[in-house]
Parts: sequence; structure tokens; C-alpha cells
Amino acid sequence: MVPSVHEYIFGTPCIGSYLDRKLLILLLDGRCIIGTMCAFDQHGNFVVESAFERIVAENQYCDKPMGLLVVRGDNAMFIGEMDLSFPELPPHITAVSLPQILIARKAELESSALKRTLKKWMEELLDGV
Repeated sequence: MVPSVHEYIFGTPCIGSYLDRKLLILLLDGRCIIGTMCAFDQHGNFVVESAFERIVAENQYCDKPMGLLVVRGDNAMFIGEMDLSFPELPPHITAVSLPQILIARKAELESSALKRTLKKWMEELLDGV
């Protein structure tokens, strides 16, 4: 499908070209929202229907349903249309329940925090050498 001249301004897609399309939205806090955009306003805020938050930890994921969602434009870091001809996830990723993924995500965050702390300590230790 060739986009019309009104869908693009200076080579960048306008938010209006995403109406009624399945989007992946990455928020500033790191959450990933997937859903169909059904409305937007002049401030860049938009409404997503059939929305769900995809939580991924290691080789597991869970889709947390959110329903109809209003996203503030200044809270969205990335917005992209999903290609429906490709699978959404690699085959080695398995679906788990919400409590399981929250435990796995917490463990993953604690592990990365520990790695950052150890790296900082090693840098401080090596600065004295």
C-alpha cells in the first residue's frame, strides 16, 4: 500500500496513518503496550483498543489485558506498526501466567541491579590501581 501525501510530513509518518492499525508502543517507563489505535488528538495523545501489556522475562512472556487505554503522547518513547505477516514472538519464547512472569521479571531486575553494583565496585577498586 502506497501512503498518501497527507500521511507523511518530511519523510516521517504522521500519527493519523496509524489509525485502525495494530501498534507496538514502548513507554518511557519500559512497559510494552500492544493494541489497535482508534483515536488521537492534537497533543499526540491517543486511544488504543484491545490493548495489552506484554511482559517478557528471559524466555517467558505474559500478555496482561488492559482493554481500552489512553496513552499520553509525551509518555510514548516509540510507536511502531506491527507487521502481521510475521510471528509476534520467536518460537522459543513460552507463555506463562501473570504471577509466574512477575516473579521472573523481579528476579531479572534484581540480577541486573546486582550486576550494576558489582561493576561499579570493580571500577572503583581498579581506579586505585
